[in-house]
Amino acid sequence: DHGEGADFFSVGKSLGAGSSGIVWNGKLIQSGLFTHHRIIANGPIRISFELYYPNIKLDTAKYLLVKRITLDAGEQLNKIEEQYISNSSIETLTVASGLVKRPNTEMKRSPDNRWMSLWGLTNADSGNGYLGTAVLFPYSTTVSAREDSIQYYLLSATGRKNSFTYFSGAAWTRMGDFSYEKEWIQYLDTFVTRVHHPLIISFQ
Repeated sequence: DHGEGADFFSVGKSLGAGSSGIVWNGKLIQSGLFTHHRIIANGPIRISFELYYPNIKLDTAKYLLVKRITLDAGEQLNKIEEQYISNSSIETLTVASGLVKRPNTEMKRSPDNRWMSLWGLTNADSGNGYLGTAVLFPYSTTVSAREDSIQYYLLSATGRKNSFTYFSGAAWTRMGDFSYEKEWIQYLDTFVTRVHHPLIISFQ
């Protein structure tokens, strides 16, 4: 790390730090690689872009995933809005978003499973500090938690027109804003509250 960060994070074929997939017939179907993108906003207060994944197959049904990712300045969590587009008659899909398991980390969830977090050493070198990752499903009405050999994940269902919105992100102690896990957990709790009670500005 020379002041611009470093890649200490190994994810393999997992959901990494908050990627998503569809659970179909007991299997996790991931979206693969995006084929093109569209930039919506390029800072300095907000960045926002869309990614297009056209090759998701559920049995004989083919889906296009349009994923919009938005990050506001000063925030740790990306807002991720997904829409699965198809001529299939399937009304809802089961969405999963997860966190790759890492050695020397502890997984915690909110009592209502609205968020899930992993906190622990970034890697085997303690000089690289501690890393927190998280997934939040604040809008979901049905949320459950599962795990497999490589990851923990939350499950919920898509809503109207197979759309789904959630948040994911991370915090690193060497960035200076978070020193302890309790600060990260407090941020997650506060973030969920802010999502449900947003600032409203009216003009008269």
